[in-house]
Amino acid sequence: MKTLNMQDLLKQYKIDVEYIDLDDTFELEDMFHTRSEIVKNLDKLSLDEVKEFLKAEKELSKYLSEIKNRYKTFYKKNVEPINKELRNRLKILKEHISLVYT
Repeated sequence: MKTLNMQDLLKQYKIDVEYIDLDDTFELEDMFHTRSEIVKNLDKLSLDEVKEFLKAEKELSKYLSEIKNRYKTFYKKNVEPINKELRNRLKILKEHISLVYT
């Protein structure tokens, strides 16, 4: 994947989630790679972009159990680590926001 800026990655991720094809493993792998890049660089997003990302995450959550059932190894290797990293990053972001706005 060529290097894109975070806004382009976010836009692509939202499209991927909206038109998810659970039968296309290459598309799923690419989508989760994009998700991983966004999570790694979450601090580079504006608050509005974080909100957009979280909306896409909410939509994706509808499919996670199906992905887990169909692709157990892929889920364990790719999805679970990203989920843990996302939780940690959101916790840090929440703490940072509370410090800034209190």
